[in-house]
Amino acid sequence: MEYKINSHLVLKLTGTKTSIFVDGQLFKQCHFLLLNIPVQKLANIDEYLSIDEVSEYLNRSMEVQHQNIASEYNITPEQEFHAHCSNLQAWAENNYCTKILHRNLAFPLLKRLADTGDFLAKKIFKEEVAERFTSGYPSVIKFLIENKYLDNFTNEELIILFENTDFNNCNADLFNSEVANYIIPILDFFESDSSVLSHINKLEINETKKVPDLITELTNLQELSLRNVSIPETIKSLLSLRKLTLSNNKLTEFPAFIANLHFLEHLEISINNLKKVPDSLTNLRYLSALFLPQNNIKMIPKAITNLESLECLILTHNNIKYVPKSIGELTSLKRLSISNNTLNNLPDSIGKLHSLYYLNLNKNRLVFLPKELGNLRSLQILFVSNNGLKEVPKSIWNLCSLKSLNLSNNKLTDIPDSIENLRLLQELDLSNNKLSNVPESIGSLSSLKSLNLSNNKLTDIPDSIENLKYLEELNLSDNELIADLKPSRKIII
Repeated sequence: MEYKINSHLVLKLTGTKTSIFVDGQLFKQCHFLLLNIPVQKLANIDEYLSIDEVSEYLNRSMEVQHQNIASEYNITPEQEFHAHCSNLQAWAENNYCTKILHRNLAFPLLKRLADTGDFLAKKIFKEEVAERFTSGYPSVIKFLIENKYLDNFTNEELIILFENTDFNNCNADLFNSEVANYIIPILDFFESDSSVLSHINKLEINETKKVPDLITELTNLQELSLRNVSIPETIKSLLSLRKLTLSNNKLTEFPAFIANLHFLEHLEISINNLKKVPDSLTNLRYLSALFLPQNNIKMIPKAITNLESLECLILTHNNIKYVPKSIGELTSLKRLSISNNTLNNLPDSIGKLHSLYYLNLNKNRLVFLPKELGNLRSLQILFVSNNGLKEVPKSIWNLCSLKSLNLSNNKLTDIPDSIENLRLLQELDLSNNKLSNVPESIGSLSSLKSLNLSNNKLTDIPDSIENLKYLEELNLSDNELIADLKPSRKIII
């Protein structure tokens, strides 16, 4: 069965499926929209401006059980075919108006017709995109942007498009993640009082020649990320900022204007060449997250330990040699990473960080840990790999909240029986040490899923490991094992 809409567009029924052909080439199989519309809502149908709105505001539950509904209401494939033909005939007779077909079909089909030489489709394609975009309907705006329909417009046309669109119905995530990508390159071409600018509260600028001058007019901007660009002095006026990311900007000094961003909650300055952190950082009393990885910072200043609201402190890949006693004053701290530095020791005061649940000390020069670490009863993740530890304090084995413990690449020779206290532990890495035995009590780690004992001096492992019913991976490679192992686990030998 075949139905010709026009010289370019034909529908065919093959078996039970209706397919659309454009200039003799298969375009797609048809899907139909079944709407369960209560009688009392029929009068409201005219309120909706397009089939997209109808499909989202009314009940589409019948569509989920297409086959059952078709059978229950005796809808034959031929009837479906005629319905599709009727819809597309109406669409063509109404000059390819995209309001009367669902966007998932209307725009791709219109573009295919335009690309294959349909004169009317070529003429109205951009007009239809512009009209539907400026309608301000969120799902249509999202669809047009995600499928790159705006790529067909010049910068001048885009400015007109944005200026004539009401974005009030669009949520912030849609506007900032999708729309802003088109706005950034043409930002300086807008008028400073443009309503479009008031919608921008998040901006990411990567590897462009310069930050737009009009950035100073973004009075509602809360999140700004500048990567691989020069930092203009003008951004000091963005006093509403809550989150600022400066990455790979060739900074050698801490930007002075940051101290005036009093409402800042999240600050990241990474992959630069900062050597110190200024005392003025204490002005940021709302700061809860501070990321300063991959710089050349040599010490943790008092300014940082005065940040009473700080919950996350990331100082990885610097040149920090010691941690001040004042670190214990960060009583709100939950995440602390000082990995890839040159630490020789830790102050006892670190045991005062009672809210801490994540501590990363990997790749330093630690030869011992303070027993006060055992006071961190909230700690769930502890990484101390690639150091010079010969032993760890007994208090570590009383950290009952631990879920992940990494002590690999050290010089440990013994693991005590008290390891059995870590009943919540799921991941344990003791690889690349000097262990000659593992205690029977390891079989009490009832939550353990991954155990790495590779590259040690083990000649045997305790039978109690068979008690670890949740264990998924056991790595025993590069040891001196002489006993046969039961292949009841995923074992790497």
